[in-house]
Amino acid sequence: MQQCIDSVAQQSFANKELIIIDGSSKDGTVDLLKVNREKISYWISEPDHGIYNAWNKGLVQAKGEWICFLGADDYFWDSQVLEKMSEQLEKLPSSIRVAYGQVMIVNECGESLYLIGEHWQKVKERFKQFMCISHQGVMHRRSLFELHGKFDESFRISGDYEL
Repeated sequence: MQQCIDSVAQQSFANKELIIIDGSSKDGTVDLLKVNREKISYWISEPDHGIYNAWNKGLVQAKGEWICFLGADDYFWDSQVLEKMSEQLEKLPSSIRVAYGQVMIVNECGESLYLIGEHWQKVKERFKQFMCISHQGVMHRRSLFELHGKFDESFRISGDYEL
């Protein structure tokens, strides 16, 4: 989790917030959050009802126009990711509520294995059958949730795809 926190804190894009929703971890997570409190906009550690319940709790706290969901083991590749993404997101019409980029899959040693995330023209037909966009690379415009509601918490997995 420290790598995730640091990767967000080190982003060159200044207008960011880091919201952490922890499901009452008993592995030292709360101590880690307390140590990093200056880097975190908001955090809470309490029982939840799965990933989509946690994400919905985060949505309530988020203030930005664009929202990205990272897991504790996820991190931004370099310190310019959000800045580069914001430059592209600013160009999008307001009718576009989801945008995505590539995600590098790495092994436990941090070695690059392969990229996920092809151009929409290549994946849009496959997307009708399965999730072929990695959620770590997806940016959600706030208006998406205002229009369609939050994540369906009855899903254990694939709730992001369902939305």
